[in-house]
Amino acid sequence: MQEFPLPDSLAPGEVLVALRLATVCGSDLHTIEGRRSEPTPAILGHEGVGEVVRYGPGRDTLH
Repeated sequence: MQEFPLPDSLAPGEVLVALRLATVCGSDLHTIEGRRSEPTPAILGHEGVGEVVRYGPGRDTLH
C-alpha cells in the first residue's frame, strides 16, 4: 500500500473521491494466482465505491 498527499486544489472538472470500498474481482484473482500476466506494479481492487468530497472550480453537482 502506498499513500499519496491530497491535492491542495483541483482543476476544473476534477473531483476528489474518498474510497469507501474496493473489491477483488475475477481478473484480480487470476493475477494474484499467476494465471494472467499483468504489468507490475499493478493496482488491484479496481471495482470501488467512493464518496465525492470536493469539486474543482465550475462544478457543484454531479449528473
